[in-house]
Amino acid sequence: MTKSASDFQERLKRIFFEEAQDLINNLDQHLIILDRESDQNKIATVIDEIFNIVHSLKASTGSVGFIKLSQFLHSLESFLVDIRKRRIAISQEVVTILFDTSYLVKDGINFVTGTDSDIDDEEYIKVADLMKNIPKETGTGTGTGTSDSRTLLSIVPTPTEIPSSEMPSTEMPSTEMPPLKVQDTEELKKSTTDNNNNKGPKHWQIIMILTSDLLKSGTDPLMYFNEMSEFGELVNVSCNIEAVPSLEKFIFDELYLSWEIILKSNRPLTDIQNIFLFIEDKSEIKINDVSSRYNDTGVEKLLADKRLGDILIERGNINAEDVEIVAKKQERLGEMLVKENVAVKEEVEKAVDDQMASKKHASTTIRVDITKLDELVNLIGELVITSSQLKNLIQKVDSKDLRRALLSKCEESARITSNLQDRVMNARMVPIDTIFSQFYRIVRDISMKQEKNIRLVITGQETELDKNIVEKINNPLKHLVRNCADHGIEKPSVREENGKNREAMVHLKAYHLEGNIFIEVSDDGKGMDKDAIYKKAIELGLIKKDEHIDDDSLYELIFMPGFSTAKEITDISGRGVGMDIVKKAITDLHGEIKIFTQKNKGTRFVIRLPLTLAIIEGLLFRVGKQILALPLISVDEIFKPKKEQINTLEERGEFVNVSGKVCSLIRIHHLLDIEGAITDPLEAKILNVLVNGKKYSLLVDDIIGQQQVVLKSLEQNYEKVNGVSGTTILGNGDVGIIIDPTEVVSMFREKELFVRI
Repeated sequence: MTKSASDFQERLKRIFFEEAQDLINNLDQHLIILDRESDQNKIATVIDEIFNIVHSLKASTGSVGFIKLSQFLHSLESFLVDIRKRRIAISQEVVTILFDTSYLVKDGINFVTGTDSDIDDEEYIKVADLMKNIPKETGTGTGTGTSDSRTLLSIVPTPTEIPSSEMPSTEMPSTEMPPLKVQDTEELKKSTTDNNNNKGPKHWQIIMILTSDLLKSGTDPLMYFNEMSEFGELVNVSCNIEAVPSLEKFIFDELYLSWEIILKSNRPLTDIQNIFLFIEDKSEIKINDVSSRYNDTGVEKLLADKRLGDILIERGNINAEDVEIVAKKQERLGEMLVKENVAVKEEVEKAVDDQMASKKHASTTIRVDITKLDELVNLIGELVITSSQLKNLIQKVDSKDLRRALLSKCEESARITSNLQDRVMNARMVPIDTIFSQFYRIVRDISMKQEKNIRLVITGQETELDKNIVEKINNPLKHLVRNCADHGIEKPSVREENGKNREAMVHLKAYHLEGNIFIEVSDDGKGMDKDAIYKKAIELGLIKKDEHIDDDSLYELIFMPGFSTAKEITDISGRGVGMDIVKKAITDLHGEIKIFTQKNKGTRFVIRLPLTLAIIEGLLFRVGKQILALPLISVDEIFKPKKEQINTLEERGEFVNVSGKVCSLIRIHHLLDIEGAITDPLEAKILNVLVNGKKYSLLVDDIIGQQQVVLKSLEQNYEKVNGVSGTTILGNGDVGIIIDPTEVVSMFREKELFVRI
């Protein structure tokens, strides 16, 4: 294989993996609906959607060469056909098998992508056997002709002669099941249309210029038309033959044709893009939403800029030669066409009416690689830094009038930069539902395994946040949801004894507030056992016996590595690992987590995160000669302390009395070894920060002000420095250190650094 062919194959597999993940997530959502739905009509619609997803997955896995996985999906497709034909009744056992297959398919996709080799047969054969052995209803139709699942995965399909008119989209010939019949396709198309009537169909313009060597790979272009027709109505198909050469230059296994198709469909853009998923790198595929060209009755409106003759030619009412002959007579074209008996009067009048009522409008959608957006964010970050430096330079201009004019333009530039930053950030935003939806399955599995009755409720799933944060918050949320379902929720009998509903609830919630995103994970279970946590903390040496500790600090101990109050270890939790991972991940995202719990009422975890990690609002301050910054989200208040506010307790260190509450005083210059700092608190300033709901007082020399800071990784460019989350370039060109308040507090506690005056 040549290097270019190898690169193309790698790109193909990367696209396959990304698209397959979306399809699997969509599959999970439909399985959850199927698990809960009782309305037979809705169940039938959901089964149709699941069939569609499996069909797409089967075609794509086969296209990238993973035959065994594709054959397993084919057996699942056969199973779904039996369900659609009512040969197999929907039951708890059937739904469980569908969930199991979904697990296997996801694991299989991860495996083949990571190893570049096909799946192992054994586990997949077991599930294929389960599907095969489900009893079928009699008298409801003929069998599917499913082959023995033990030979299913070892079959490598060979090309067979299939009429192109019967060939389904990217189907692989198989001995297991005949191609999808025409009536099946019509039923699928009808059910899809009925299911989406409330949304209204869209008109898609598809420009399809396929690679010239497509035919050499054995691919029939007709299959793309067949698959498009499954998604809706082919309103118009225009074939371009300009590239067809003369007969002596004609090569019979090369493709010279290209097409423009207008597809009327209820399906989303991603589904239509998936049709061309594995040829889009070599072929030219353009998909435009041209719905605005058509009125409510489906008549094309985009005719205002077209001549009447062109409209009639496109509709096949007349040919171009007739128009040219009649047009030479210099009369009104419509009247001439009717007079010459070339066109029917009604057709001409209708074309004129459509032309007069038309308005030109078209919109397009493109897919952008996330790395390109990351690069754009970095450039905007550089622009923010340059803007800050420019402001500093302007202050050195002697002329007041010139300085005022330059500042005005600088502020205008800053406004444009800010708007540009907002637009790019919005482009990186994705709905949090991309990770929320997977927790249905997790809660369902725990509920069934532990014989609990748990209902997962999700609100705010449309809330958007940065794609990078979505990926990094996934694992922490998984731990929290598992802990709520495993530790928090009681058995139904216990809940009933305590006067609760037998059905428990785990609630996932997301919302925007004050420029941040909040994610809450809560349950209505037994709540945390305060006494058990206290005893465990003493046992682990985290606190001394009989030591007083407030509730917030006590509950925060559950985030310590190895901390667990579980009486028994399960395969879900109880080993004391997980909550420390949650805390670290959230801290790395410059966020914080709070715990609210009440005995026999439940527990609520509240996570606060910035909307993005690239550019944040920071507060600049000085310690010695070093300029430091911290996220504005962590700042509570700033003040110059009075003598009576500073206290020292024996063996406990320094404290600051803030509105009647005692806060530990943390000397930043001691923690970070900064020389030349002010050591007398009465001559310095106090910067109060909130860490996990508790206030801490940082001793700083002076406050510089608020500023947008562009985060640069210190660990990647230098090495990891405790207490430092990154660096930024300041307006004067110097490097500013961005401190991590949570890590600074941890350093303070671990070292037990109590400095006496």
